Amino acid sequence: MMHVPVETFPFVMYLDSLFTENREREVTPLRALPTTLNRLHAQAMREHARENALSYRADETWCPMPDWRLDRHVIRTALYLRERLEVEPGQRIAIISELLPEWLIADLAALGLGAVSVAIDPSLRGEELADALEDVEPRVTFVTAAIQRKLDSHGQEAPAYGQLIVLGTAAVGGSLTITEVLDQGGTLDTPERAQAYRSEARSLGPDDPAIQHCRRAPGGGWEVVELSQGGVIERLRAEWAREPALPGDVSYVSDPIVSLTARLALYAFLGDGYTTTALASAGRELSDLAAIRPTKIVAPAAVFEEAVRAGLAGVAAQPNAGGWLSRVQRVAPRARERSERRAIREALGGRARWIASIDPLDRMSAQRLASVTTVAQEAELTQEVRYE
Repeated sequence: MMHVPVETFPFVMYLDSLFTENREREVTPLRALPTTLNRLHAQAMREHARENALSYRADETWCPMPDWRLDRHVIRTALYLRERLEVEPGQRIAIISELLPEWLIADLAALGLGAVSVAIDPSLRGEELADALEDVEPRVTFVTAAIQRKLDSHGQEAPAYGQLIVLGTAAVGGSLTITEVLDQGGTLDTPERAQAYRSEARSLGPDDPAIQHCRRAPGGGWEVVELSQGGVIERLRAEWAREPALPGDVSYVSDPIVSLTARLALYAFLGDGYTTTALASAGRELSDLAAIRPTKIVAPAAVFEEAVRAGLAGVAAQPNAGGWLSRVQRVAPRARERSERRAIREALGGRARWIASIDPLDRMSAQRLASVTTVAQEAELTQEVRYE
């Protein structure tokens, strides 16, 4: 029989806690919003009632990411940023990427360190990206391989993006990959360091800076939205907390540029403790919705308009089939309206009770969708917006 020294038991228990959750423990997911975004995340990691925080597509397969794994990835990324790259509170960390799990990991790690997490629209052209980075002056920049190539091919002096970390498995030059960051961050991930990181993250106050969002401005160039830790919570309270989360909720978020709307939705869904969020790639939304059957959907207006068209087309095709139901639909407007609502609901996956468009819906689609489910309206921005 092998004897294990008593002093090793706490470390063994800690390792075990990284890969398991106590299914017998009663948990009560958050019902009231705390005063800061970091506290919202910390409470959700501690108290949740869902199998997974996220799901994401890897080729043709949807992969789960439970809360414990997301939490470890965030902590390990943060520890590496602080101890190897010497990131300090108040410095900026830029993220230029489409919607990926690694996007959220980098974002939450930056917030936990007290850094300002700056999301930059990946659709900006090379010159615009370079100008935005010059304005932001980040200590660290997370990019996809495609964005790295766009920056490298800009043809002018390289922008000042600090240490470059690629959200993938391959990097060029002196850049790191997120895989290397997680591996090396794992060597720093001790109980003491993890607890110190959590404590420091929770200690930030509502007035501490949290996020910036660089997006295309209507008249050209870009605009910068700035929100503090408490400012994010106020936006969540005003726009996203009206629809209470329920056990078994599944959200579907599709956004190629990670808009501010989608970003706030991710914080709300992750923080409610019930919702599992599917991070989607653009181009296959209707088939995804039919397979996932989400209760909440955040997507471009084009996705919802396509769902409305698909539903109406299905109803329009029914009269050709004959039968008493088709005859009733032709002569009874209310029966036809009910059929249209049912068809649109099915095009949205059949369960959606709440949707939000990341850009304006056309009037007809908005009316059709409002007859089926709750359509979130974008609130007026009251925070400072800087135009570049």
